[in-house]
Amino acid sequence: MSAITGIFYRDGRSVDSRMIKKMNDRLAHRGPDGSSTWCEGPVAFGHQMLFTTPESLHEELPFIDDDSGLVITADARVDNREKLSKLLELEDIEKISDSLFILQAYQKWGEKCSEHLLGDFAFAIWDPDKERMFCARDHMGVKPFYYYLSDDLFLFASEIKAINGILLVEPRINELAIAKCLAIVHDDREITFFSNVYRLPGGHNLSLDCKGHKIEEYWNLDPECELPDRSDDEYKKIFYDVFSEAVRCRLRSTFPLGFTLSGGLDSSSVLCTARNIFKGEESIPIHTYSLIFDNVPEVDESFYINTVLEDIEYNKHFIRGDNLSPLFEIKKMFWHLDSPHIGPNAFLNWKLYENVQKDGVRILLTGFDGDTVLSKPYMYQTELFLNLQFKKLHNEMICLSKRFGNNYTYYLKNYVLTGLVPDIYRNIRKPKLIINKDFAIEHDINKYDSYANNVWKKRKNLKNYHYHQITSGLIQKSLEDWDARSAAFSIETRHPFFDKRMVELCYALPPEQKLKNGWDRVIMRRAMENILPYKIQWRRTKSNLSENFIKSLLFYEKDTLTNIICEDTHNLDKYVQIEELKKAYSKFKAQGTNSYRIWVTTTLALWLKYKENHDGENKTSLTHE
Repeated sequence: MSAITGIFYRDGRSVDSRMIKKMNDRLAHRGPDGSSTWCEGPVAFGHQMLFTTPESLHEELPFIDDDSGLVITADARVDNREKLSKLLELEDIEKISDSLFILQAYQKWGEKCSEHLLGDFAFAIWDPDKERMFCARDHMGVKPFYYYLSDDLFLFASEIKAINGILLVEPRINELAIAKCLAIVHDDREITFFSNVYRLPGGHNLSLDCKGHKIEEYWNLDPECELPDRSDDEYKKIFYDVFSEAVRCRLRSTFPLGFTLSGGLDSSSVLCTARNIFKGEESIPIHTYSLIFDNVPEVDESFYINTVLEDIEYNKHFIRGDNLSPLFEIKKMFWHLDSPHIGPNAFLNWKLYENVQKDGVRILLTGFDGDTVLSKPYMYQTELFLNLQFKKLHNEMICLSKRFGNNYTYYLKNYVLTGLVPDIYRNIRKPKLIINKDFAIEHDINKYDSYANNVWKKRKNLKNYHYHQITSGLIQKSLEDWDARSAAFSIETRHPFFDKRMVELCYALPPEQKLKNGWDRVIMRRAMENILPYKIQWRRTKSNLSENFIKSLLFYEKDTLTNIICEDTHNLDKYVQIEELKKAYSKFKAQGTNSYRIWVTTTLALWLKYKENHDGENKTSLTHE
């Protein structure tokens, strides 16, 4: 995790070097190990360095290749260096940086170079011979890339604040983003909460010169991808090989390594697979970080966490998550995320990162959203019903009943029949949106299905549903939020489940490898045999942190909520039906329902107020005369 910045005057004017320095300064938190800029004519690149891998210690960015004149700035970890070294005739040694591999790939394959890279990356290359800039972002969008584009100016950065900090770019709120946020629509991977700043979607390139620009997709998940029939043991081996490689290539570090550990299947698998790879020969300190909830026992995972750690001699850290307000450090989060859309449990990770930073850990491996990548497979039952596979369906219903303790009818209703309900009847029962009607009409928000409704529409076919989950704009937004939160503490988060190879494999697996005999993610459970403790490998359930969130929000912030929703509503009047919001708040206080809608509107109101108080701060007075 480093920071990249860039300026390109498409009309040929020269860049004032102080401008790129100003952009860099706003992202100093992302890279405390060095700040560098390069400026020549109409182009300038910047970089903030965070040393992470052994190779990064020898890296200087922006880098200028003396022979070709090419210039690169990058926030990148290249995971297929060994393969590339043969194709590019470049030694895979410590003094050869990952950015040099990218630059050599560009020299060999041009704008097709992204197709040959594996890892997490965002980079820009200036080609002086062509007077053209080429930018790219990794497959899933782990590394951020924001940009502003007009006829005469192109700006890019790892965070929006570096762009908005330039006086030339007036930060205007994007009300379409607000409308989609309130309507719980997560379909977009390009817009931001600022109308003139965009995201380059994961799996895309952007190239431009003085005459024009183009954005091209270099990778997407093939919706028709399937694996040939194999035995369970063969599938198990394939899965373990890909998963262990996804973990292994993310262990490259010259500083202490950290792992988040919840005690669930995903984070436990990442940690225990890493231990299996190390085989007791760790050359750097290893730390684990776990959230515990002594005062909310229904969500506390301490038993499972300790089960995983029982025979592990790493440095173990436990962070209390039940004595914090969800609005803990909210103003700092607004500044770092450049967004009002903050996940309900972001405050827990924020507290965890504080502890990680104190221990000198710079790399943090997570089990983030492994169940989405591997698939939440309960839509499979409707598919079995529609395909008249009643015997297999009956077996799954029986096994689910035994596993979770609910009766057969419960699963028949919720995992089969509900998926067959026509959309027109389901729409009648949808929760009433609190978005202001005039505001919704202005942005034609009704043409967008909510995320939840899209889930139901895809429910009749497991493969379609899985595709919708993985390619949802919510995934990219979540990865961007992970990056911004960890970057606040100069930490790089790495997510093995979002390795391109893992995503492609898990999607291509047959449904029986995702759900069988009532067990979800069954292939992973098999693959973790003799790696995970048995009690973790075959855990029946996992906790839901919403109970802690609801209790903490009401306990610590009831007065704040009451003020925003019932008293000082001026920031929300344009966007929200205040009376509907008040009704939702009453139910929230009484029953704990509507928590997400309350949270979204609360953070929106606080962000709008925050912006009113901070607009204009830290903006450069430089112009481009």
